[in-house]
Amino acid sequence: MANDTITNEVKESVSSVELKQTSKGVNFTVKIYNKEPQDAKETAVSIFEELKTKYEATEGNGG
Repeated sequence: MANDTITNEVKESVSSVELKQTSKGVNFTVKIYNKEPQDAKETAVSIFEELKTKYEATEGNGG
């Protein structure tokens, strides 16, 4: 028989931040992948809040 070994490789997901300039301001998407869900959430919230603060200030729309 051919190779009977089955390998279970866990591929690591890649986190990302996407920024898009639109006529209404900047839209952003934050995707964080981590084996620990709480760590992923904390990182995503931190990045989200940082971007929200930065782009609200530069757009001058206050929210």
